[in-house]
Amino acid sequence: MTDSANSMNPQYCSAATLARAEQMLDILRTRDIGWRLNEQWAAKFLDCVRRQDEWSDDGDSEEMRTVLEWMLAHGQSLDWLWMGVPLPMICGGARAVRIPRPRLRLVQS
Repeated sequence: MTDSANSMNPQYCSAATLARAEQMLDILRTRDIGWRLNEQWAAKFLDCVRRQDEWSDDGDSEEMRTVLEWMLAHGQSLDWLWMGVPLPMICGGARAVRIPRPRLRLVQS
């Protein structure tokens, strides 16, 4: 996936994508999330992200499959990783929880 292949998306930047991947791993390593990060898989994921400019332009490479599988398995947002768009991540997380709605009281006049 080259920067030129993503010229239709002005938000894409391989350096920014790598920084977000590194941040994601740091957060998953340092927060209590109920499970431990598989460091070998995390390293492979990060290496694939690091080399994303070498991926084939047809969108079907071993590296891309590794990144997609890792992101899916860890519940992470591709929109955030590649484009820095947090909206799907925020809304998806909010949809996943059940918050009781406050009961409305009718006020009689």
